Amino acid sequence: KQLISSLLQVDPVNRLEAHQALRMPWMLLGEDNLSDRSLDSTIAEIKRFNAKRKLKGAVSAVRWAVSASFWNADTISFSTASSNIPGQSSRLTQTNQQNATARITNVKAGITFKDVYELEKQIRSGTFATVWAGRHVTTGVQYAIKVVKRKDLKPKDDAAVLNEVAILKSLKEEHIVALHDFYEEKDNFYLVMEYMSGGDVFDRIVQRSHYTEKDARDLIRNVLKAVQFIHDHGCAHRDLKPQNLLLQTAEDDATIKVADFGFAKRVHTPQSLITRCGTPTYVAPEILKNHPHDESVDMWSVGVIMYVLLVGYPPFMEENQKVLFRKIRMGTYEFYEEDWSDISSSAKELIQSLLVVDPIHRMTVGEALRHPWILHEDDEMLSRNSLMGSLGEIRKYMEIAQVSDDPNAMNWVAENHGVFT
Repeated sequence: KQLISSLLQVDPVNRLEAHQALRMPWMLLGEDNLSDRSLDSTIAEIKRFNAKRKLKGAVSAVRWAVSASFWNADTISFSTASSNIPGQSSRLTQTNQQNATARITNVKAGITFKDVYELEKQIRSGTFATVWAGRHVTTGVQYAIKVVKRKDLKPKDDAAVLNEVAILKSLKEEHIVALHDFYEEKDNFYLVMEYMSGGDVFDRIVQRSHYTEKDARDLIRNVLKAVQFIHDHGCAHRDLKPQNLLLQTAEDDATIKVADFGFAKRVHTPQSLITRCGTPTYVAPEILKNHPHDESVDMWSVGVIMYVLLVGYPPFMEENQKVLFRKIRMGTYEFYEEDWSDISSSAKELIQSLLVVDPIHRMTVGEALRHPWILHEDDEMLSRNSLMGSLGEIRKYMEIAQVSDDPNAMNWVAENHGVFT
């Protein structure tokens, strides 16, 4: 209360400056002094205030939408949206018109997802969404199709899906699972994605008859290249984990692509994101502390992934989630001698530079790509360092992770946040 009174001073001369506020006693209190003081009753008040604010915004949005003649509420997709906007063709150059025509040949307003694609086999399921293997009706090309049921979604969840679509359309690169098409219909959203037949990184590793530190290093290098592209384009993924690192084919071990951008956000300024999200084992401490964050949370997740790929289990793993989160917030983990004795010291140094609690001092993706373990470590030496003993641990961890890392168990982040796959 003293801090608030010092900030809400009518006379700006007497108002606290930022550096003075940071030195106020309340700002310097430790976590133990504040964690037992419940603000649960405050949440209801915030929800009521937020509801009024959203209602005003919704009224304005509806007024605009009902007056927009090009909007078709029943069906809109990449294919049809561009052809429904009045006056667009007059603004296109002749070349652009030809290209647009080639892309949307025989496309008609009102076309539905089922007119173009068919679902074949369910791959994954969640509370609000399922992922299917499907095909283009005409070409026969196979895709992975994410179907999001809109019936029980809140407006913010609709917005989350559209945010995911916008980010994926802006990230066209060899290390990102491509979004080919999108349909917004009354009952469902349909995201038509590149089909990755090789499974995730865990699936591939446990099938190997030979696994070395060099294999793990090469995997991490490809992950870092993908993360660098995401960060260079002003985005944070916020849910990096082995299950979201997919391989293009069963024969290719090298081509890894990042999937599932459901929690991804644009980072306009440093430490500007506030949503608590992610997967418990891989989530960064600043998210658990409810501190504003940015793309540096992805580097923490890369550190956890690297640890898992080398020894088969994560640095933070507890049956009690409260204990797990406390360890993550404190950055408490170990390199157990029996598992790490044969792994190169530079690998451990890189992990230590990534699993830094303070994001300001955490290694960036550019720095990680220049680390000796990534760039200069002797390939022959790493190839001799067998990690076959880690495969058994990875298999055991995969069974645990299917439950403990299930995105449906993510209610700790925020009630019904996002669309979980």
